[in-house]
Amino acid sequence: AVYFFQDGNLFIDLFASSGTMQFAPAAIGEGDAPIKGEDIIVNAPRADMAGTSWQLTTIQKRDGNITINDPTRYAITFNVDGTANITADCNTVIAAYTIGAGNLLTITPGPSTMAYCGPGSLDQIFVGGLTNAMGYRLEDGNLLIDMLYESGSLVFKPAN
Repeated sequence: AVYFFQDGNLFIDLFASSGTMQFAPAAIGEGDAPIKGEDIIVNAPRADMAGTSWQLTTIQKRDGNITINDPTRYAITFNVDGTANITADCNTVIAAYTIGAGNLLTITPGPSTMAYCGPGSLDQIFVGGLTNAMGYRLEDGNLLIDMLYESGSLVFKPAN
């Protein structure tokens, strides 16, 4: 979740302080110059997502759909700086997101409140679904975020 550049190398800190990976610049092809950290585009949001806000209406799963009674309680805003603000019932989450070729989507939650929202809350399922995002698509004015392993989709409508 944390990366930094030092002396021309990329460092990625691993989860739970379990270590740090170090990557040295590599040449793209014979005779090409190495890629430097400053040449890498990080958290490059796409114009169709940056600055948009969405409310969850349905969680589509193989074993049946879950309809969200109050979509305002489960929402995400994709900011232009590559961060996202998430409302997960009574909790708030700040996340980073990246979008790659072919509408690949990665959402990495960061700081979060961790209150118990009560019985029937879908806060953990919602944040888990976002964490397992694989890609996205826009259909009929709605945003669909597909989860890993074809485990389902989160269906959003535009926020008012």
